[in-house]
Amino acid sequence: MHIQSLPQAGCRASAQAWRTHAEVLRGHAQVSYLTEIPRGVLTREAEAADRQADHWLDAAQEDQAMHLGAFFRRHPRVAPAVDILQDLLG
Repeated sequence: MHIQSLPQAGCRASAQAWRTHAEVLRGHAQVSYLTEIPRGVLTREAEAADRQADHWLDAAQEDQAMHLGAFFRRHPRVAPAVDILQDLLG
């Protein structure tokens, strides 16, 4: 694994951990003996965990874009491809 990809891997691992946490919370929210209030709390906590996962995935994408930009600055001959990549990446 290249050193540049370590932050992305860490972000993706964090996102997966938050997604897993959200799934566990949703599972706990489904137990039959809970009343509406604790079920709602667990559901909102699961939604918050999903937002955290989204945050980490966004960070991984930003890191990837930053490294692509640095690559093209170091290799100016391929710089015209930046426009194409920016169109593809949105």
